[in-house]
Amino acid sequence: MQRLTACGFDLALDPAHGGEVLWLNWQGEPLLRAAPSGPHDIRDGAAFPLVPFSGRIERGRFEFGGTSHRLTPNMPPEPHAIHGQGWQTAWHVADQDAQSITLAMRHAKGAWGWAYKAEQVFAFSPGAMMVTLSVTNLSDTPMPAGLGWHPYFPRGDARLMCDVTGIWPGASGNVPDALEPVSGKTDLTREQAVSDIVVDNAFRGGGGPARLTWPSRGLTIEFTASANLTHWIVYAPPGADFFCVEPVSHAPNAINMAAPPEGSGMQVLRPGETLMAACALKPSRV
Repeated sequence: MQRLTACGFDLALDPAHGGEVLWLNWQGEPLLRAAPSGPHDIRDGAAFPLVPFSGRIERGRFEFGGTSHRLTPNMPPEPHAIHGQGWQTAWHVADQDAQSITLAMRHAKGAWGWAYKAEQVFAFSPGAMMVTLSVTNLSDTPMPAGLGWHPYFPRGDARLMCDVTGIWPGASGNVPDALEPVSGKTDLTREQAVSDIVVDNAFRGGGGPARLTWPSRGLTIEFTASANLTHWIVYAPPGADFFCVEPVSHAPNAINMAAPPEGSGMQVLRPGETLMAACALKPSRV
């Protein structure tokens, strides 16, 4: 475990277990759901990185650069490949100082047809924690790429408002096929109780922040994302004690969409090129 306490925040990481966040507290308040002690599924933790893509690639198959690619489904019993390789790969501490810590990993060319390296930088300042993500193409051919961060928030009486302009409704097996307007409970531009929202969808972002509030705790988090994190994934399963609000760079299955990057968000990195994105949690008392 690697721990950093700074600016009123307390962060614990498990680099070897998918670059996982174990807990994140601020002034003694848990901002994220804490991971269980001892061995556990990373999806029971506080947060993990999404690299070099976010969400699902339908049945792990896609065409790129005139070549057919097939990824092994990595979250049985689902038939899809999901969330890239970063969350199932060991990372290491590349740098640390009094107010930041950097995790890094390298992935060799294999079923994912490109070698790449990735970094997560957790940096603290008074009133905020910023997570900066990056992925660099180490191969000699262009590589499709995306980034995201997958935090789990404690539910309680949480309320959510998020700047969104459209939703990718899950068609077959949570793989969307068209962007639709938000309405009713999917209109997250209106603050709603998380307990009233039952979604597992990607939303096209409007460029503004998400706002999470727990009235009983007197706590609010403003959740901002860089302009190239163009989507929010919101996962609020019924009856769960958590919910997820994930800033990501592209729609699920974007690599198989005909839409250009400005529509789907999927990027293409030239050899040696880096994609970088950032998000920040800014807690306050209400």
